[in-house]
Amino acid sequence: MAQCPKCGSKTLVIMKEWDYAAFHVKNLHCKLCNRNFKAYFKEGQLSHIIDNNKISPRTRILRYLKEHNSACTQEIATALGLEINDILRILAVLEQKGRIERLVYMN
Repeated sequence: MAQCPKCGSKTLVIMKEWDYAAFHVKNLHCKLCNRNFKAYFKEGQLSHIIDNNKISPRTRILRYLKEHNSACTQEIATALGLEINDILRILAVLEQKGRIERLVYMN
């Protein structure tokens, strides 16, 4: 198993797994430092790690929405480890630029 590239912890939660080209990828969340990263495995061995927090929050949000088609703000915040206020600001800019369409559901 991989360990967190920031704090070295092995207290990781697998958020999602998928195959990408020759790699088996695990999206991991570190419970200790609250960071997300991807671990790439090739033939069962860890090949490399990409720290999701080095990718811009805007790109991470767009990728999440592409994978999930739609999501509420809280869901995005939990999955990406971002603050809700930051997500709201980024979503407003994306909507203004026509990159996304936001829907409001009333109960």
